[in-house]
Amino acid sequence: QASSSLPPSVLHALCGALPAAAQHRMAASKAPAPMERLAEPWRGVNLGGWLLLEPGPASPLFDVHAGAEDGQLDRRPRSEHVQEATCEWDLMCGLRRRLGDAAAEEEIRRHRETHLTRASFQRIRDCGLNAVRLPFGYWVAL
Repeated sequence: QASSSLPPSVLHALCGALPAAAQHRMAASKAPAPMERLAEPWRGVNLGGWLLLEPGPASPLFDVHAGAEDGQLDRRPRSEHVQEATCEWDLMCGLRRRLGDAAAEEEIRRHRETHLTRASFQRIRDCGLNAVRLPFGYWVAL
């Protein structure tokens, strides 16, 4: 019987998408010593702007919607917007006010489906990177 320092529910949450053989290896491996070095150093990239909407990484979304008025999309550069959204909260409030709840949700769904795709992760792997940072707002987990 494989043993792990993690409860089975946590292992399932972390490993559910991994192949069965990888899950077994993770469950059977011993926890590393606190300061043990990784066999391979992490080489990664930050994927902000996908799950956590930020003006820099999600600039295509902010560029189109930050200064929209009366339900019309503002296609001017952000520097020319009258009122600029500076965070996800501002953006969502503005989208809902101008487009309505359903259209705002559709816009975010479209962004999440196109900002990063399976091909994005394949390119990351092909570049020799082995880690990604996926920032998300705490409210996603509530």
